[in-house]
Amino acid sequence: MSVELNGMTELINSLQRLGHNVNEVEDKALDAGANIVKEEVIANVPERTGNLKENIKVSDVKNGKIEIHTGNAYYGMFLEFGSSKMQPQPFMEPSFHNVKGDVENKMAEVIRRELNL
Repeated sequence: MSVELNGMTELINSLQRLGHNVNEVEDKALDAGANIVKEEVIANVPERTGNLKENIKVSDVKNGKIEIHTGNAYYGMFLEFGSSKMQPQPFMEPSFHNVKGDVENKMAEVIRRELNL
């Protein structure tokens, strides 16, 4: 699942122009937002054995992006998107949409705190 928040790039560029080293701040903000999404995904994952729930992972922050994925639970993709033999049971995308506002607020809070704004 890949998510892009509008305005983050512009904010980071503006802060860099002001002389702030924002890479660490950006990483902290993205990590805080990703953890909110991860917890929501875990709460909404279809559960049969518990294996999928245990394998929800957040990738390292790279180039201002984070990926939340089903780790080694390959079948999570089939639940999310369906297959020729089963209907989709999406849990990743709906989870993000459930907490998008919370993610944006938490990221803004972290940025303000880290930059003493």
